[in-house]
Amino acid sequence: MADTEEQRLRAFMPSAFGKTEESAEDARLRRYDQALRSEYKKQQEEKQETAANKSNESDSDSEDEYSDDEDLLPISHELVLSGHTKSISAITLDSSGSRLVAASYDTFLNYWDFNGMDPLARAPFRQVEPLETHQLRTAAFAPHDDNTILVVPRFTRPKLYSREGVELAEFASGDMYLVDMNNTKGHVAELTHGAWSPADRNAFATAAIDSTVRIWDVNNTRKQKSVIVVRAGGARGNKTRVATLGYTHLGESLLAGTTDGSIGMWNAKGPFLRPAQFVEQAHDKGAAVTSIVASPDGVTLATRASDGTVKLWDTRQFKTPVMSRAGIIVDFEDSNLAFDPAGKYVLAGAAHGQLHILDKSDLSTLHSLHVPGADDQRTFVTTATWHPALNQIFVGLSNGVIHGLFSPELSKRGCKTVVEKAPRRRHVDDDAARTVSISAIGLEEGISRREAEQEAKHRAARQRKAAASQAVASPNPDGTYPSQPAQERKVWGTPDQEHVRKNVPLSHLVHEDPREALLKYAKRAQQDHRFKSELLAANSPAPTTTTTEDEDGEEDDNQPERKRAKN
Repeated sequence: MADTEEQRLRAFMPSAFGKTEESAEDARLRRYDQALRSEYKKQQEEKQETAANKSNESDSDSEDEYSDDEDLLPISHELVLSGHTKSISAITLDSSGSRLVAASYDTFLNYWDFNGMDPLARAPFRQVEPLETHQLRTAAFAPHDDNTILVVPRFTRPKLYSREGVELAEFASGDMYLVDMNNTKGHVAELTHGAWSPADRNAFATAAIDSTVRIWDVNNTRKQKSVIVVRAGGARGNKTRVATLGYTHLGESLLAGTTDGSIGMWNAKGPFLRPAQFVEQAHDKGAAVTSIVASPDGVTLATRASDGTVKLWDTRQFKTPVMSRAGIIVDFEDSNLAFDPAGKYVLAGAAHGQLHILDKSDLSTLHSLHVPGADDQRTFVTTATWHPALNQIFVGLSNGVIHGLFSPELSKRGCKTVVEKAPRRRHVDDDAARTVSISAIGLEEGISRREAEQEAKHRAARQRKAAASQAVASPNPDGTYPSQPAQERKVWGTPDQEHVRKNVPLSHLVHEDPREALLKYAKRAQQDHRFKSELLAANSPAPTTTTTEDEDGEEDDNQPERKRAKN
């Protein structure tokens, strides 16, 4: 009986106390489950149920085929990066994908390093403001140098920054009073876009609303290397503002899109007097081209404009678009397009947090992805990029949040490195939830009362000082202030009267009337003979005749009077 009760008691009581240790593999799988997108998980469950209920073999085959196409996309998991407060205008990564830099309309550049983050610590390690109060339009790593980042603010001067956030160069701006744009040393109006040349590691191009595209050499910050003046009809017509630009895949041609819906192409080696190809009203008239990007196949271009259309072009027949897709609308002047590394898909952000993955063959929507956290209808996808080395998609939103989409099987490093890394063990003092609040033990009220008393004392002292400085009475002859109390006589900056009386000679004469001081010597002057000559000289009338003196200073009494002048 006793043995039975002891066994029951042992079964009821835990075998060990404290936190149960979790294996590293279990912890890694748990972090991957937390990073799994809820929308993707729900879609997979629905597909499995649909496939199980299907009785028609043809329907099952089509469903499996669709699932295979979708499984090739790295969109099953996500990593959220926060740090900006306004719309993300550009996302760029170095060639290895270890460092991410984002530009935003909040005027800041934020730097993230995947090797230095863990699932709990995902804040940017550096924040840089290239130009105070100026929004950032573009940020791009140099394709041949992972230490140089091109930054285009909403200003006339592009800048170069290092991967550590150090400013490397600032390029010149032009003279806004010159009419001929070829004679200016730089842009004379705000920049709109910038891009590196894939062919020349020392060259990059910038576009601005001064109707020019300027090609720069990184070794010369005082003046651009070449100038392209963009006109409405190519080489004829009025100048038109340039909204965006880009290079072809190998850098042999320079592309530009205007604010009136036209696109042009120039030979990257020149001459730049007229474009090699120019299409007027490639998009609707008055619709600004927000992005122009080249496919890795070397012949396909993709453009999008504010009219909500995405179009594909062939550089060999640059007259009419190959195909067009409408209905992808987003109200953002820097909305971009991006190709996947193989050139099969096109990324296009849209309103309501939608990211469209389009098939390049017909521009049909292969997958419409709703970015988590963009539940607000005013939140939209502003920029997207697909990194070739990581095989991961990075999406920027109008609320300043960046979502990194990846797949544990298809992606490499990057976001996977952060998820797989175990969080750093924190000290108990690092946990804000364990920090003792002073309000919990009743000290907050006492501190507030003491602060209020101190503020009241300072306020009364300032009022007394102000009243004393405004109502300072004139001193009496003896140097006193009868109309003021003793504690309010002294004003800040006024020397002590006792100190002046003892250390400054003749200081008592300041308060003495000069006339009264002279009258004190009147009786003495009448009795003392030394004062008589001075008084007689002062009271005697002025002489009417003039006397002459010789060279020794003695008067000549025998000199006759001067003759009067004859009338």
